[in-house]
Amino acid sequence: MGYIILNGVKSTEKGLLLKNDYNIPIANETLERISVLGRKEGDLTIRTGSYPDLTFTLEFILRNWKDSSSEIKALIPFFFANTDDKLFVNNEEYYYEIVSKEIGELNYKNGRAIIIPVTFTTKPFLKLKDDTPVTGNEILNRGIIESEPLININSSTRKTITVTCNGQEFIVEPTTSNDFYIDCSRYIVYDSKGTLFKTRGAFPKLKVGNNTFTCTVGYKVYRRELFLI
Repeated sequence: MGYIILNGVKSTEKGLLLKNDYNIPIANETLERISVLGRKEGDLTIRTGSYPDLTFTLEFILRNWKDSSSEIKALIPFFFANTDDKLFVNNEEYYYEIVSKEIGELNYKNGRAIIIPVTFTTKPFLKLKDDTPVTGNEILNRGIIESEPLININSSTRKTITVTCNGQEFIVEPTTSNDFYIDCSRYIVYDSKGTLFKTRGAFPKLKVGNNTFTCTVGYKVYRRELFLI
């Protein structure tokens, strides 16, 4: 039997054991097929760079229950009150980012245990729990596809700041003198007070492997690497 972790709490602490015969699918890239008039070899297959969300069901066993209604009711906050939307499955290092979850119909086994199926929809890749920030002129992306980092800029100036990643410039025009963040997945730049800054150029992305990286002021990069099972 295994476990999951939601909001920092192990399922075993709630008396829930994860059945080990679960099947979590692997992310598959969405492909497009294009018919070309006169082409003898058939349709062309085009990579889109897009990966659909994953949907899978995990089954939990609640043993030696006495009053099913009250015990199940007490478990609802464990599944639905979590605030960080991180799902760890039989490990404490990598997690899935939850999109939605739903408890299915309960199954009773031998009168002594309840099987509780929970269907999760998650983002397609695993993320590291400890995304330790890095600095330097070379940033390594250890994941399996390019990532959209979070960049913490340490600056006390309102002068234009330039970030250069793999030769591509990204320019920020600060309107305050506070440290700020470049969120490359949300396509926004903001400081600690929520002030948004104007930008020019494409938001930086980290390709798989080594990336050249410079900035005109101090910085830290949270790589947000993406992994498979």
